[in-house]
Amino acid sequence: MTTDKSSKPRLSDVLKAAKAKHRSSKTAKGKKAAKASASSSSTVDVTPAPRQRLKANELKWKTVNTSTLPGMDGGGGMMMLEELDDVAIEWEDDGEGRRTARFLAKDTKGKRKAEEIEESDEEMAEDDEAAEAEDDEDLPTFAGLDASDMDDEDDEDVVEPEPTFDDGLLPEWTGVSVHSLIKRAMVALDFVRPTEIQQRAVPIGLDGRDVVGVAETGSGKTLAYSLPILSHVLRQPVPRAGVRRPLSALVLCPTRELAIQVNDALSKVVAAALAKDEDDEDEEGDKKKPPRISVGTVVGGLSAHKQKRILDRGCDILVATPGRLWDLLKTDDILAASIRTVRFLVIDEADRMIETGHFAELETIVGLTQRNYVQPTDDDEDPVFAASATTLTETSAREDMQTFVFSATLSKDLQQNLKKRKRKPSKGKRKASALEDLVEKLDFRDAAPEVIDLSPEGGLVATLRESMIECVQADKDLYLYYFLLRYPGRSLVFTGSIDGIRRLIPLFEELKMPVYPLHSQLQQKQRLKNLDRFKSNPNAVLIATDVAARGLDIPHVDHVIHFNLPRTADAYVHRSGRTARAQNPGFALQIVSPEDRAVQRALLKSLDRDAAPGDLEIEGGFLPKLKERIALARQIEKTQHEVKKESHDRSWLEEAAEAMDLDIDPSMFSDEEHDPDAPFTRKGSKKQTKKSANVPKLKHQLAQLLAEPLLARGISARYPTSGSRVIVDEVVRSAAHPTMLGAGTAKAFEVADNAKPKALHKPKSRVQAPRETAQEKKDRKRKEKGKDKRRKFAEDEDEDDE
Repeated sequence: MTTDKSSKPRLSDVLKAAKAKHRSSKTAKGKKAAKASASSSSTVDVTPAPRQRLKANELKWKTVNTSTLPGMDGGGGMMMLEELDDVAIEWEDDGEGRRTARFLAKDTKGKRKAEEIEESDEEMAEDDEAAEAEDDEDLPTFAGLDASDMDDEDDEDVVEPEPTFDDGLLPEWTGVSVHSLIKRAMVALDFVRPTEIQQRAVPIGLDGRDVVGVAETGSGKTLAYSLPILSHVLRQPVPRAGVRRPLSALVLCPTRELAIQVNDALSKVVAAALAKDEDDEDEEGDKKKPPRISVGTVVGGLSAHKQKRILDRGCDILVATPGRLWDLLKTDDILAASIRTVRFLVIDEADRMIETGHFAELETIVGLTQRNYVQPTDDDEDPVFAASATTLTETSAREDMQTFVFSATLSKDLQQNLKKRKRKPSKGKRKASALEDLVEKLDFRDAAPEVIDLSPEGGLVATLRESMIECVQADKDLYLYYFLLRYPGRSLVFTGSIDGIRRLIPLFEELKMPVYPLHSQLQQKQRLKNLDRFKSNPNAVLIATDVAARGLDIPHVDHVIHFNLPRTADAYVHRSGRTARAQNPGFALQIVSPEDRAVQRALLKSLDRDAAPGDLEIEGGFLPKLKERIALARQIEKTQHEVKKESHDRSWLEEAAEAMDLDIDPSMFSDEEHDPDAPFTRKGSKKQTKKSANVPKLKHQLAQLLAEPLLARGISARYPTSGSRVIVDEVVRSAAHPTMLGAGTAKAFEVADNAKPKALHKPKSRVQAPRETAQEKKDRKRKEKGKDKRRKFAEDEDEDDE
């Protein structure tokens, strides 16, 4: 119900004025009451008097019908006690350790004294009535309010009106019914121009339809589903303090990093939308109000108890990974019921979701939103507890739930099935993929979900450039080091295993490169810390597995390096999609060894390509010095690893022997012969001590090599104005390369534009001779035998002639 504020007063305004009056008069009345209580307490004697002892037959017993009580039967059983009026129990000790209960009559004198105090209070109250009457004359009247407005204000659902907004600030968003506060946030965050996926998906989402979006990485899919959700939440009633808010949207992400990234993106938009102007002053009590929009995150690797408290308080939007959310759902029926009545269901990076090993949990979570959901029963479950778990079964799924599915890849057949609503594969056709199985589990409320396919041809964005370096397996470290020095920038290196990361990290740390690892075996806090360090350093290097291949929106990643090629085309597309985001240029490099050529051919075939990327130009004059650095760094890393391993094995053996109370043969720790009568010492072997002593020397040598400048061929460090190449002008203008004097300063994607694609290396096919028959074999041997006889006969004739 809406009323005109100018004609009728609001109940909230009347109550605020009344509370202010009440506070002013409360102080004076409190002082009078304090004086009265002090005078009355001084005149009342509080000394307790002895109480009268009663016998059991003098008590006023009540007749109890035992058949109506649980746990009682006609033959006796558990007895129930009931408190009697004006009777107390006192325990007496008989001196021999036994205690006897005595019934006592409660003291009634205290009631009389209380009555006397009440009479004095009534006299004081009569004196205060006159003053209160004067105050009542100044109190506001409720006569101008309607009967409906006299209800309790706390029970009202208040929907805040949308403030006005100048659509001229967002000309390209004209006609899109996004909430005006969200539009203000978009201006503050410089989201003035929508991407193609946003331009097509947001209006459809605001109309209440289901959306299946297929777009390249970095195209703004997060904002495409966030704007309809945030607009819906802002148009709902304002949350009230002490009342748990209903869950409006559930966003499922495949990895923890992506979930935290989505939460940060939503929080930025919410903060910008609800930010108040500097001239606006907060009213009294605003600090105590609950937040207008609450966004919660549930991911693994962090405290489950803290996340449980967030869910207990309630949130509007929940961003979660399937594994941790399923762990909480198993013990929280209220949370399951909230998901069942959710208004928006979002599955982000759906193709990645099915590869993370949580398909069973995801299928169960999605099943909660189905309208024909049937709660599974366990035969071993206690029927008492099964009967009590009625919160979920009594909850019905919403008919107006919207489903948003976004992915970088989606098969054309599945898109056609979604449009025709024939998602079940017919007999005789190929087996459905895991992604198709997931989409079939979704209960789309829309009869024909809107499929928006913006995936580029070949799976890669138009602003991405690719090149490759062909080398032997042993030189991959060398060319990676060369590329990182030659083309400085924020680089993301993908390896095929965690062991590869553990080998590269110490190697490049010895070379003083800012490298950080990222893989699934790191703790969540360490993974987030490494991501923050990578984002803050413009020349940082992140060496990661495919855990960083999907969904992560790291700003301004200049290069993606495939140190080990992926096995699938989807993985290659998502890896390369970490760069060239939001229409920015990017570069992807393949380091290919002879062992990788078969994988490269299969990969390019899956991408429908006939040619491999062109070769990246290598300036060979820098390689000899880089090779020395790499060799010395490998030696240091290998020596440290051997010393650490020997120390670890020795400590383990000593601890095991001590636990089993055994003596260790000293010869086990050294290659030298020992006197069996010599006492055992825990000092390390000479071999291990010698290795440890060599490490500082090797590090000193490496430091000297790193201090030497890297010069291109034809450049003289002693005579910079002479030689075949003069770079003194570039140095004076600060236009020279920062670490490699004489090297070019062009970016990697600029160099890749000049590289020509090269034909694939096809394996040479061996032409096999036709298999000879048995008769042909006999004829061949007969001919060879005849030739031998003729040759021998000719040799004999030559001897006779001599």
